[in-house]
Amino acid sequence: MESKHPTETIPPDRQAWLIEGVERWKSDGLIEGQAAENILSRYTVSVREGAARLLLILGTSVFGIGMIWLIASNLGWESMSPFLRAAGAIIFWLALVAAAETIASRKRIGPINTAPLLVAAHLLVALAYGGAIFQVAQSLQVPAFEPLLLAAWSAGALAYAYAVRSVTSLVVGIVVGAGWYLWTLTDSGAAVVLGLALASFAATSVAAV
Repeated sequence: MESKHPTETIPPDRQAWLIEGVERWKSDGLIEGQAAENILSRYTVSVREGAARLLLILGTSVFGIGMIWLIASNLGWESMSPFLRAAGAIIFWLALVAAAETIASRKRIGPINTAPLLVAAHLLVALAYGGAIFQVAQSLQVPAFEPLLLAAWSAGALAYAYAVRSVTSLVVGIVVGAGWYLWTLTDSGAAVVLGLALASFAATSVAAV
């Protein structure tokens, strides 16, 4: 029997999850074979969505890095007071957080699937948080090469990643945190080896959580 319901597109990484769930329902006796086929027939895999998500991530990464560079270079910010620069960076970050939450609350915006947009939004929030950290530090006359700034950026990105279950924010937090960790261990070769071993254990523990 052919399903009368319109089909819905899903990203490739959700296909295996869907099939596994349907097979588990069949094995538990909750649905029969024909019902399982009808459920699967309602979904089609969208390859274009995966490509769009990749392009959005690349574009968002370039934009976020450019934003941090703009803050670091002070281009166009010289006429503003340190307080206004810091407040502007924080408000911009909070606006991105609000935008990401708005996107997360909706499955579609017109004809556009919000899933790729949400991935890019979470990435931009994590990058903008780093920009806000550096701008506040700059306004407070904290040296730009202070390793603790990277630690604060990593901690915030990781907390946000676990709060909203975002992989892109998690990647930002891990990469920045690894940079801070290696920066603090460069004085001694033995410390680097020991530090990497401890970091591997800690990362495995966090991943399990």
